[in-house]
Amino acid sequence: MRVCMLIQNYWGGHEGGAERQCRKQSHALAALGHEVTILTRWPGFPVPLRQTDGATGIVRVGWFEPCWRIVQWLKQRLLSASAQERRSEVQALHGGAHMAPVGGKRGILYPVAVLRQGQFILSVWWWVFRHRKKIDIFHVHESHWIAGVGGWLSRLFGIPVVSKVATFPALPSNHGAEPFKKKWDQERRNIHFIALNNALKDELVAEGIPVRQISVVPNGVVIPDEVVIPENNKNCLFIGNFSQGKRKGFDVLFSAWEKIYADFPDSKLILLGGGDAGYWQEIVRKNHMEEAVDFVGFTAEVDRHVSEAAFLALPSRFEGMSNALLESMSYGLPAVVSDIPANIELVTDGVNGRVVPVEDIDRMAAVMRELLGDDVQRKRLGAEARETIQSQYAIEAVAKKISLVYEFLKSKAVL
Repeated sequence: MRVCMLIQNYWGGHEGGAERQCRKQSHALAALGHEVTILTRWPGFPVPLRQTDGATGIVRVGWFEPCWRIVQWLKQRLLSASAQERRSEVQALHGGAHMAPVGGKRGILYPVAVLRQGQFILSVWWWVFRHRKKIDIFHVHESHWIAGVGGWLSRLFGIPVVSKVATFPALPSNHGAEPFKKKWDQERRNIHFIALNNALKDELVAEGIPVRQISVVPNGVVIPDEVVIPENNKNCLFIGNFSQGKRKGFDVLFSAWEKIYADFPDSKLILLGGGDAGYWQEIVRKNHMEEAVDFVGFTAEVDRHVSEAAFLALPSRFEGMSNALLESMSYGLPAVVSDIPANIELVTDGVNGRVVPVEDIDRMAAVMRELLGDDVQRKRLGAEARETIQSQYAIEAVAKKISLVYEFLKSKAVL
């Protein structure tokens, strides 16, 4: 089939979990014979407007994003040091880089932000209008307002649409700067959804989405040839974006590490990921843990850090299905995770990793201490973790399940 994948940002610009999964799925679907085109926002030069990525085509639209980035840069330069510190704290505690200034009110840049989103929507509409006869399926990779845009395009042009649901809540509020918020909320309720797990499916049903409009398909991962040796390492690894605030449980992680790091002088807490880490770096300084914590930031060498780790720590309060967890387990790295639904879909306590109650700092610290002191347990859990991913979450198998969803939607459209 000719598939158009719609996503706000994509490889070549910003790349988070949704973007990485979109890229993996597009490659795997292309390998099955689908003709896949990614329709996304143009971040500006030097990223090209048209590009190929293997067998996948990439189309970037919208001219406003470079202007918006210049405005944001100027705003950041004009912020006082105290305002920047407060902004870092707000993002750390609540997550998300919102258009509103600290204090919660809409700032003077809000109309410009609305123009930015509106121009992107119009650019998407214009491209789809011109290529509507060459599209069999819309596949939207986020379930907020852009899923509503997908539903609107589907209704306009009679093209079946599916949207992935990857976050809690399953239908996040449209509280940003996008125009016509109520319209997008209404439009997205009439489309088909791919939920990453049964907990997200249940949330959709609770939101009033009929079961017939929901399929459950997990994220997938490319199984690496390399297998790590966690029993030979002593570092605790975390992978995640600092802009997601307490959703990722940074406060739990640092508090737990503070309880145990002095007993393991050869161990470090290694943190990978983008976003503003300033608030958490200050917490580490106040607690005199600088020598035991390493803020690496965004890096292209994730594989190297995974190979040097004893285990992954993921104390999240909310997850859809963590790509970092999938990928780490695929290398044979065990994980300590909170007992939220998305994590326990992947990890069974004592079998292929360790599970602790969400927000339980003492239990998190105790389990990390146990793993750092037990090489044999890390080896056993790591081997089972890799087996779990190989047998259930290989990207090729996930792509076949997505293809079945496409066929189902296409058959309904014909009928």
